[in-house]
Amino acid sequence: MEKAAAEGPFKCEGWRVRKDGRRFLANVVITCLRNREGRILAFVKVVRDLTGDRSAEQRLRETEDRYRALAKAVDNHATFMMDPGGNVVSWNRRAEDMNGYTAEEIIGRHFSKLHTPEAIAEGWPAHILEVANSEGQVAEECWRLRKDGSTFWAYVMITAQLNEHGHLSGFSIVTRDLAGSQHTESGHDGPRTVGR
Repeated sequence: MEKAAAEGPFKCEGWRVRKDGRRFLANVVITCLRNREGRILAFVKVVRDLTGDRSAEQRLRETEDRYRALAKAVDNHATFMMDPGGNVVSWNRRAEDMNGYTAEEIIGRHFSKLHTPEAIAEGWPAHILEVANSEGQVAEECWRLRKDGSTFWAYVMITAQLNEHGHLSGFSIVTRDLAGSQHTESGHDGPRTVGR
């Protein structure tokens, strides 16, 4: 109050205590009100609860930290995003190397292009997206089809992405070539889900 009277509005952030003893982080502004002669009439104190804001900031920082860790962990994995219908909307360099499609060739196309004809005939691409949507995340080991027609055995993690209203906004996919650089040309054992 002395500072507000001498120097103008006083601002600070700090912990405050509620009647029930619980603490909250607050932004406080104290302003001195004076009459025309300059005599102090009163002080006005405005308190804003920052707890929710700080919680959101903390959650954002934690999400960014997790994303950086994930990006580092999957640096040698193919990663891409799809819209809710399964159409590719982003494509990283490793996905290009692993699958043979450039971003320009695959973005806007349905991700079923990466499945074998047998998997498509079984309705597997649509099925696995339904599972990912209902379960939140699903992993599978399956054959993947490259642009040149060769196949490789892959571990694929599909995660449903939700918007702020909890509605499906798309899917993220992380793929690892389990055969390394070997191209397996034949065989279709059928995809199998793991770790649902």
